[in-house]
Amino acid sequence: MGCAPFIALPRREVEVYPGGPVTRRDARRRGDAATISKGNKMAEAQLLRGGPIAETVRAEIAAETGRLHDRGIDARLAVVVASDDAAVLKYAEAKGRNAAKLGIDLQVAHTEPAAGQAALEERVAALSHDPAVHGVLLELPVGPGLDAAAAIAHIDPRKDVDGLTPHNLGLI
Repeated sequence: MGCAPFIALPRREVEVYPGGPVTRRDARRRGDAATISKGNKMAEAQLLRGGPIAETVRAEIAAETGRLHDRGIDARLAVVVASDDAAVLKYAEAKGRNAAKLGIDLQVAHTEPAAGQAALEERVAALSHDPAVHGVLLELPVGPGLDAAAAIAHIDPRKDVDGLTPHNLGLI
């Protein structure tokens, strides 16, 4: 059994506009008035540069954590690591470096995968109920035999940094 033969399809001109890539033929078939009214010229795609946006968001977060600090509140984020994978720990440590730049104290809470699901869920619940902790996230992936979704369900939705609790997913 060999490979399927290569079939050359007729070339269709494709342009990108804010709604996504569309061929002129598809636009005519759909009756896209904005496309057709411009003499079949599609609106030009715009390049979105993430760097400047990210810097603006970081500055806003740093300013807010500064205001909280002035009121005697030190923002603290708890990251639960339940994996023996060194890359997972490195990723959590990188979050700590970024958090420090924003004025956020990051606490990495290790839970050995061998301790089991109950120990992981207890750790997550304890951090969720700690008034000194303002946000909790579970670093993924977790170790073999652990259920990340079940552990995430123990995070207080008000402290769910990733928005992955069933309650917060329901708000999407």
